Amino acid sequence: MQGDTAFAGQVGRLEAAQPDAVYFGGIYREAGSLLRQLHRAGVRATFVSCDAVLDPEFVTLAGEDAVAGSYLTFAPDPRLLESAQDLIRRYEARYGSLGPYVPYVYDAVGVLLRAIQTARPLDGGRAELRKVARSIHGMTYRGSLGPLRWDRNGDLAVSPYVMYATKRGGAVQGWFEQLPPPTGGGRPAQDATGRPR
Repeated sequence: MQGDTAFAGQVGRLEAAQPDAVYFGGIYREAGSLLRQLHRAGVRATFVSCDAVLDPEFVTLAGEDAVAGSYLTFAPDPRLLESAQDLIRRYEARYGSLGPYVPYVYDAVGVLLRAIQTARPLDGGRAELRKVARSIHGMTYRGSLGPLRWDRNGDLAVSPYVMYATKRGGAVQGWFEQLPPPTGGGRPAQDATGRPR
């Protein structure tokens, strides 16, 4: 639970089980406390978590020895994406360094504006808003994170998420290094529109 710092029960169960990996779905404060306690208990399972943990404070709370080799998911480092270069230049010239969620917001607003232009809703009623949603589901949007396309349920057809390894000197915030995509068996091949082949 958010705000927890005492994980004795969970640590005890993991110490007994000695798993190969531990997945934590939470934020960096709790992740740091849990990993520190696991490390002290001798649990050396690979720690895997999500974007809410990709923060230097995670390292501070857990300790450098404990975090080494942890894996976290997040969007690709925009500095490595050709599709993000224009956004980075324009954003940094006006506002300073690019925050971690700027590409998401930029693309989300762009998608919504494009859908509104396409659907041309007449008012804010449900039927008109459904037209906007259908427009999103039918488009491929070329954003800062690359081509984005949705399935009929509104989920991204191909997730732009990647894995980061935690290590001192990483290119992202000095602690996180984007891993290269797997060769063969990774993301599905895409055509020029971003659709899976």
